[in-house]
Amino acid sequence: MAETNSDRRNQLSLQLPQIVETLMERKCYHSGRGNFFTVEMLDDERKPLQYEIYFAASRASRGRLNLFVQSAYVRDKAHSNKPRRKPIRFHVILFNTQNSLPITVPK
Repeated sequence: MAETNSDRRNQLSLQLPQIVETLMERKCYHSGRGNFFTVEMLDDERKPLQYEIYFAASRASRGRLNLFVQSAYVRDKAHSNKPRRKPIRFHVILFNTQNSLPITVPK
């Protein structure tokens, strides 16, 4: 039985916890819609694969932060948010969210 796009997307989603754990080392970009995304990973055969992961951060109680992974999918002609600006470091996103500061889109 051939693997469907849904099967592939489900299989790749199993890597999301490891990707989230490495956000400090990844390039993040402002989507222009109030959230952020990162694009990077390797497939099971260690070949480059452009996998877009969209996320948002918000303040929680007692000085904590919430991180919400909103969507993730392989880039193709139908799904491609090409970064138009410079990357934003993940720690800047977290610091500004924690301190209720605006996150400006770098030019």
